[in-house]
Order: sequence, then C-alpha cells, then structure tokens
Amino acid sequence: MLYKPRYSYSEYAKAFGVIQTPGLDKLFHDIQYKDRERHRQRESQLYEKFMELRQSKASQQHKHRAYKILERILTEEIPGSHLLMKGSAVTNLGSSDSDLDSQNFETNIAYEFLFEAERILKENSFVLSAELIDATVPVLKVKLKFPFNHFFIDIVCNYLEGIRNSHLLFYYVKIDERLHQMALLLRDIAKKASIIDSRKGRLNSYGLILMIVHYLQCAVNPPILPNLTKLFPQHFDNPSLDPRKLRYDLDLHIPDIPKNERSLSELLYGFCNYYAQFNYEKCGISIRNACLLDRSKQMTLDYNFFLEEPYHLKSVAISNLKSVLTEMTDIFGEERDTLLTDICGEVPGRLFEASNTDE
Repeated sequence: MLYKPRYSYSEYAKAFGVIQTPGLDKLFHDIQYKDRERHRQRESQLYEKFMELRQSKASQQHKHRAYKILERILTEEIPGSHLLMKGSAVTNLGSSDSDLDSQNFETNIAYEFLFEAERILKENSFVLSAELIDATVPVLKVKLKFPFNHFFIDIVCNYLEGIRNSHLLFYYVKIDERLHQMALLLRDIAKKASIIDSRKGRLNSYGLILMIVHYLQCAVNPPILPNLTKLFPQHFDNPSLDPRKLRYDLDLHIPDIPKNERSLSELLYGFCNYYAQFNYEKCGISIRNACLLDRSKQMTLDYNFFLEEPYHLKSVAISNLKSVLTEMTDIFGEERDTLLTDICGEVPGRLFEASNTDE
C-alpha cells in the first residue's frame, strides 16, 4: 500500500515522479548559521575527504584489466558463459579498496556453474585463490596474482537483479554528483561505526546507497533525484530486456526543475536527522515508487526496517534484531549532532519525524 501525503506535494515532486515525505519542511529547521566561515570550512573538509576516498581512474582501469583476465579464462573454459561487471565497478560508487563485483550468465544451474568455475580457476596460473561461498546468493570469491592481489573479484551467477540495480544506480549517479559524495562519506562513517557489516546482519553498502537515493528523492525539496523507473519505464522497468543489452549511453531528458542548492554538509546533516527519527515501525521505503510504504500491509511486517529492493521488491537484508536498528539510529543521531555543531556551532532540539499516519 503506497502512502498518500497529508498535503498536496509540490509540482517539482510531481514532475520527478516522487512522493515527498510529510514533515520534510522541518528537516533542516535547526540549521541557522551564525558563522558562515565555519560552514565553508566544513564544506572544504568534506570535499577533501571525498577526494581521498574516491576511486581513481587508475584504480578503475586496474580493476577492469583484472576483470578482462578473468573473463577470458572463463569464456575459454566454459563456452557460452558471459561475465559482466556490476556493483561499484559500474556505478562508480566504490572506493580504492572496494572489491570488484561481477555477474555471469549461464544456462546451467547457478551453483553448478560456480562449482565448475571454482575448479577451473584453482588450476589456473593467473589465480591466487578461489573460494565458493554457499549463501542465499552463492558467491565465488576470486583473487588474482600480482599485481591484482589487493582486492577480491566476487562472481555470482544468473542474479539478474544485480545487473539491473547497477544499471539503475549508474544513471542516478550521473544525475547529481552529491549522491556520489554522500555515498562515500556516509559509507566511511558507517564502516567506522560498524553500521555496515553484512556478515553480522547489519546494512551492506548497497542498502546504505538505497537509503541515500530515497532521501534525495523524497525528503528534500526540490527533490534532487527523480524516479527513473516511473519516468523511463522502457529503460528501467522492462523485465523482458536482456541484461546483457542494457545501455549505459542513454541521453535521459530529466524534467527541468529548479536545482536544490543544499550544500553537502547540509544534506549529510539532513540524512542523519531523517533516519535518526524515521518511524521504522510504521513506514517502509520504496525506491521503485519513490515513496514511503504503509507497513500495516502484512508482507512488510517481517522486518524491523523494510527497505524495498527496486526489482525483486523484497527488503534489503538486515538483521531482524531490534538492537541492530536501535544502534544504527543512535549512531545517525550522534553524527547528526556532530555535523550540526560543525556547521552551526550548536545543537537545538529535534523537530522532524517521518510518519505515514495521521495523528
């Protein structure tokens, strides 16, 4: 069940195909500048940190060469297989220490292909290690020999949503550079605070990026990101389209609305404020429909945090322990207060709460 706002949302939101979150007018209420120079300094520090974290062209090219080596090995040994890059290798949302994600298409059962690929790679002179991990989505973790031995290449098989997700995020990143900046800065914060650790049932990097996309669609005005699935269904909502034929050179004509001029530090503050006070019990998040979801619907009750994946429509994996969600929101609250102190010099009371029910 989609959530209908209690007020008529702006023409900008309509043009972008998004439904804005009630109460967003209060989200930045606490930001009242007394020292503009303090704000400028914080902006400069954040940009320097982003440049430190971002993946260089040389690093991207290095990983692409590793991918081509692995692609050649597998296509020669397993005729008919197709290895495609996905994840941060496509979206450019990775840092220099990110692993390389890839996807193989094969007519055989996925696990059988990965088992055979593991055997082949272990016998190859270019390969340092290969290990098949039996998970919900089986993953073959590969490491090549020097000079490619400082990162893993993860291979999954026939996971079509992974390719479509990467394709969608690739275009969101192209629309506004602040998504890229926020993704790297927030991931750095989240990793240091152990918010991101999928092995322990916490968020993964992909889940955090979806949270940022939702925030930039629905929690800021004018919206920064549109709903590409709604505006361009022929490219982003076409299940019959072969993932191997997805285009990365589309000239998308995004509706022309005024640019949201919020600074990077303001947007980071707003993100932390939004998720520190988000009503997780009553609200879920839909990227596909760019809106909040009403959690009274039975299908969403199995999760403490329902963050809908755009294509298979299930929640992005996160532990169902209430303590994990509480820890995450507490950390967002602490980071919000730190950012507010950094850019304004004080921490007033909170005013915002995301809710989807009439009080």
